Amino acid sequence: MKLSPLEQKLLGAISLQGDASLSELAKQINTKTHKCRYAFNALFEKGILTRRVIINSFLLGYSIHAFWFSLNTEHRKNPTALHTLLKESKQVGYFGEYMGDHPYRLDLYTRNIQELREFFIDLSERLGNLFGGKELSDIYSITDFPLKYLHSNGSEIHCSRVEYNATVVEIDDLDHRILS
Repeated sequence: MKLSPLEQKLLGAISLQGDASLSELAKQINTKTHKCRYAFNALFEKGILTRRVIINSFLLGYSIHAFWFSLNTEHRKNPTALHTLLKESKQVGYFGEYMGDHPYRLDLYTRNIQELREFFIDLSERLGNLFGGKELSDIYSITDFPLKYLHSNGSEIHCSRVEYNATVVEIDDLDHRILS
């Protein structure tokens, strides 16, 4: 698949600033907005870019805490209770299994550190001594780039950017209708 020089420039600009408007991208790559829109649509038609809805949880007053952990030997054999509990929790935004010293990752969305503490207390009360090893980090910004054109296997990678902002907004009735 061949990309035009304009499509290449636009894709590079999108990779570095995925949340920019079309007019901002056009200025950045020094072209007119209508030409940028044409190249943008061509990238969609080729399947390189896809449209996604991203909710910036930071604007809603939530912090993201990434938690990597391993299970102790008792829970390693049968993690079903953990999976069920995590699916029911409103604080869990992501749960994945990887490899390495801490093969599990959990993203927790909380408004303050007290909610995070209460989540772990509740987890311990229900499942006992769950963790073998653990690390916790706070996330201030996440950008996931749409680099499908670099993958020969055709896997789909989605672009998203969320970041910490001092401004907090509230979801109104219109937002509820859109999200439901």
